[in-house]
Formats: sequence, structure tokens, C-alpha cells
Amino acid sequence: MLLFIKGQTLYLVSKVLLFLKCQTAVSGAKDAAVSQGSDAVSGAKDAAVSQGSDAVSGAKDAAVSQGSDAVSGAKDAAVSQGSDAVSGAKDAAVSQGSDAVSGAKDAAVSQVSDAVSGVKGAAVSQGSGAVSGAKDAMLVGTNLTSQEMELLEYFANEIGSKLQSSFTNETTHVIVKTDSNLVCERTLKYFFGIAARKWVVSFNWILACVEEGRVIPEEQYEVCGDVC
Repeated sequence: MLLFIKGQTLYLVSKVLLFLKCQTAVSGAKDAAVSQGSDAVSGAKDAAVSQGSDAVSGAKDAAVSQGSDAVSGAKDAAVSQGSDAVSGAKDAAVSQGSDAVSGAKDAAVSQVSDAVSGVKGAAVSQGSGAVSGAKDAMLVGTNLTSQEMELLEYFANEIGSKLQSSFTNETTHVIVKTDSNLVCERTLKYFFGIAARKWVVSFNWILACVEEGRVIPEEQYEVCGDVC
């Protein structure tokens, strides 16, 4: 009987020991699995974080590069457009200025030509000898247009004087273009007239004489000064 009980006890003890070994094995396997899973999760997390960081860094660098290229391109485009605008404005201003100068020149020539034509027409209608006096005058013109020289020649013929092409000792009058203040530009004939104490008068004197039909006093048409 005692042997039977002892045998049963040993059997139960062996079962308990086997159960404990199984539990230990299961626990070890579980711990190993948990540890491996934790390591795998941690590794995957680190890899994901690393890849995400690299992706963010790459995207940031690409955005900075594209932004820099866009700013550079916009700057170049703005500079080019600004340069084109300045060039266009300059060309337009030059063109307008040239047109204005040309128009003013044409208007001035037209006015002088009309004045010459009108004066000559009036003289013809009055008859020969419309301008009288100063037959001994020796005239020379300087800094005059072709239309003004034409009228000066007409005036000289009408008063019976002589129109000279250059200044001589016989010259009595130097006729020069002036502004409204009787100021003229400097010419060699002008200086010769001043040095020889001759009459240096404005072309307006010629116009006034023709309009009056006689040679009028020179004093109020005498040149008062000059500019370079």
C-alpha cells in the first residue's frame, strides 16, 4: 500500500515538474517573442523616422532650390522688362524730340519764307523803288538763313546799295539774326563789324525798312550783346 502511494506521489511530482518546465518554456518563448517584436517595432519606427526625416529634408531642399530659381527667374524677367521699358521710353522721347525740333524748324522756315514773299509782293504792288535811301550803304549778312539772305539781297537792290559776300573796309552795315533782346550769336563778320565800328544791326531792321518803304534809323535795332 505504501509503495502504491509512493508511486502515485512520484507520478504526480513528475507531472508537476513537467508542467513547470512547460510553463517556463512558454514564458521564455513569450518573452523572446515580445523582445523580438519590440526590437522589430523599435527598428521599424527608427527606420520610418529616418526615412521621414530624409524625405522632409529632401523636400525642403527641393522647395528651397525651386524657390531660389523662381526668385532668380522673376528678378531676371523684371530687369529685362524694366530695361525694355526704359529703352522704349527713351526711343519715344528721342523720336518726339526730333519731330518737335523738325516741326519747329519747318515752321520757322515757313514763316520767314512767307514774310519774304509778302514783303516782295507788297513792294511789287507799290512799284519800283518802294524802299528808298542809303544808296551808299554796303551790306553784309551773317548767320542768316537762305530766305533771310534772299530778302536782304532784295532790300539792297531796292535802296540801290550793294550786298557783299564778305566783310571789307567799305562795309557799312553788318546784318545779323538776333533774339527779341537784340542779342546775337558770335561770328567772324560780327567781330569785324564791332572792331571797325560799323553798324551791327538786327535782321529785324531790314524787315522794318521794307515795311516802312524807306530806310529807318538804325539805333533801335543795333545789337546790344552776344552769346557763344
